[in-house]
Amino acid sequence: MQTNERSKCESLTEAQKECLRLVYQGYKSKQIAQFLSVTSFAIDERLKRAMQTLGASDRNDAARMLAQYEGNTYQRLVCQSPDVASLPDSAPAIAPSEDAGKLHRPMQKLGWILLVAIGSAIAFGGIVSGLEALTRIS
Repeated sequence: MQTNERSKCESLTEAQKECLRLVYQGYKSKQIAQFLSVTSFAIDERLKRAMQTLGASDRNDAARMLAQYEGNTYQRLVCQSPDVASLPDSAPAIAPSEDAGKLHRPMQKLGWILLVAIGSAIAFGGIVSGLEALTRIS
């Protein structure tokens, strides 16, 4: 790596480097945002500024440049065997993109069921008390 590229990598903020490392591991902006507890807009801004600093054409190119600077030039896996036991220690413990929305679904379903049940009980109580009031009038 040339001296100019080294100085560019050194001028990145730690937040930008962290985002680029996760991009290099194959994570999407929404997953990175969830892992770092920020918005995906903030992640995209960090990546955009890092790309400008490094003069990279896209986020993956910027991530490769940082990985090369840091000495992480291993070949990323494109397809991984299903019998792989665990992720490396450096990988964040977040769900893959297709499962990211499924984490809270059982609790959401339970919440909706409870909401409908309570609403039905209140509505039924209102109807019964209304009919009782009508019978007292006559």
